[in-house]
Amino acid sequence: MNMMSLRERQEDEAVPDFVRQLRADDMADDASDETLATAQHHRIGILERLTWFRNLSLANKINTIFGTFLGVGVLMTLVLGLGLGELWNRYQSTARVQDALNAAGTLQSTAGDLRYHSVRALYDRSADLREQRRTSESSVRTQITAIEAMVEEHAPDLAPRVTAVEEALESFETTFDQAAEAALGSDNANGAAADVSTQGSALMGASARLKTELAERAEAQETTGIGYFFNMILLIAVLAALGGGVLLLGLAYLSRDFSRKIAEITNGMTRLANGDRRFEIAGAEREDEIGAMVRAIDLFKRASKRLEAWASERSEKAEQELQQQQERERERLEAEARK
Repeated sequence: MNMMSLRERQEDEAVPDFVRQLRADDMADDASDETLATAQHHRIGILERLTWFRNLSLANKINTIFGTFLGVGVLMTLVLGLGLGELWNRYQSTARVQDALNAAGTLQSTAGDLRYHSVRALYDRSADLREQRRTSESSVRTQITAIEAMVEEHAPDLAPRVTAVEEALESFETTFDQAAEAALGSDNANGAAADVSTQGSALMGASARLKTELAERAEAQETTGIGYFFNMILLIAVLAALGGGVLLLGLAYLSRDFSRKIAEITNGMTRLANGDRRFEIAGAEREDEIGAMVRAIDLFKRASKRLEAWASERSEKAEQELQQQQERERERLEAEARK
């Protein structure tokens, strides 16, 4: 029992030394005992051409593939969220500018009414006509105030145009007050009415210019908004294509390249178990699990060849020893026969 244990320990200690010796030798099989690996002629995938990716471990490869896909998905979600938010802001701004444009159109019409009622008030001083004029003036100021608020928030560069309308309104009011006083003191109501009409036309002109620039601004914002929308769609499409490409390449690698290598290694191990060493598997230079398995199979092949050589040597020695024993026995028998 002790002898068997000692022998087993000696064999266990001999195995690591044997493996280390094989690794240190770095010997290759003879060309007559080898065939070119068919794996070298297989098509190499795109990811396999990337050295840094080939040398990653299997877990890191899977993490890289799906992590990249997840990152692209998160980026798509971020772009979509920010893009929709910006589109909503642009829509709101365009809608407010459009409201200001409508208000400017109404302002131009109300300014015309104000001019009409003001000219009539110089000739007719009835309370109803004065009330109509005050209502028109109040409407003009209200509309200017509303337009000014919308312009300051969504088109601040058009603020000087609103200011010009306000100044035109103040000039119109000043002219009307002066014309009303002049009309009271003399019979020259026609001259006063002409001055009021001129200032009214100036107010309407300022309103028209404001309306024109608001229309141009609304059209420009609508155009840029449409361009921004299509750019966002294009960016999302590019990111979707990138994410889909990464996922497809990753799945192709796992289902084709990686599984093909596993099949080659399995086939090589089966052939090696059957005593066939006439195969070669490419990929020993890789630093992942595939490379480790290929190097292990190469080590097994060298060990099998070494063990086969040792077995052949021991068989020859045993045969020689048997022949020597037979020769010695024959000589002994001949010597006894002579004796």
